[in-house]
Amino acid sequence: MSAQPELKRVEDLWFSDATLILRAQNSLFRVHSGILAARSSVFRDMIAFPQPPQAEGRPIDTVDGHPVVLLHDSATEAEVFLRAIFDSGFFERPPAPVDFYAVIGVMRLLHKYDVPYLFRRALSHLDSMYPSELDAFMEVHNEEVDQHVEFEDNDPIVPLTALRAAAEVGATWLIPAAGYRFAYSREGLDSTMNQLQIHELKTYLMAYAEFVRATATIQQLLRNLPLPMCDSGGLCLISVSKAHDILESWRRARQDCDPLMPFIFDLLGSRTGLCMFCSPFALGQFKVARQIFWDNLPLLFGLPGWEDLKKMKKEVMDGVT
Repeated sequence: MSAQPELKRVEDLWFSDATLILRAQNSLFRVHSGILAARSSVFRDMIAFPQPPQAEGRPIDTVDGHPVVLLHDSATEAEVFLRAIFDSGFFERPPAPVDFYAVIGVMRLLHKYDVPYLFRRALSHLDSMYPSELDAFMEVHNEEVDQHVEFEDNDPIVPLTALRAAAEVGATWLIPAAGYRFAYSREGLDSTMNQLQIHELKTYLMAYAEFVRATATIQQLLRNLPLPMCDSGGLCLISVSKAHDILESWRRARQDCDPLMPFIFDLLGSRTGLCMFCSPFALGQFKVARQIFWDNLPLLFGLPGWEDLKKMKKEVMDGVT
């Protein structure tokens, strides 16, 4: 006979006047069934029907005389889920600070147990990290906005976790931006290789290959400079050569393929020595190429186009609270 695990009461979620006791792994929660049923249709149905009888000869698990309902969830995710339900200050609307992994855990169980208003709130937190619009994404990618969702910078597990969670709950509009953040870094791919499922490995390696191709194609635009009407007396040619060398050395050093090239405008702006003809032409060409790449990004992950993804998003997020 193996020893029974020691059960731990989670003090902040142990209400002495409540009658519903939940167990997730070795953690126990004593909560008010009425509040939980009002928030979650799944718990409302669960509470409405009696628990199935235990096997013959095996006593019903009880604590303080109340039967224990077993949840097949991790204790960590069950705790953040219940805190979101019972503590109004724990899971507030954006831009309130929140831990990334708390968002993921809460979102998964809010979807599983059908708590729509808080589920939408979790999605809105993730949407700030992985926007559907190019301009908003570039602000995040360039770190131009303060991020209220707290996570470790440059940790490839973060976008990978977001990708898996988004797929699980049907929030497919998050996948292109999260997929880009994960797959553009070869170092990130290599460090997570042994954690990927076969279908994930195939998807992200194929996406990375497309990023390599797109990065090279966009860099080819430099060959259009200088323009025939250039009046810089050779300065534009020098600036373009420097820009090409910087892009190539950066790519080789990091092995990253970043077709959106957040720094390209610093390399080709008027302050870099490009003339009044070459600079706006180059920037215009890169903007068009960047937009084309962004428009096709969902297709690289086997998804419908942005228009359909945004319709899906609107259907879910309308009435966000």
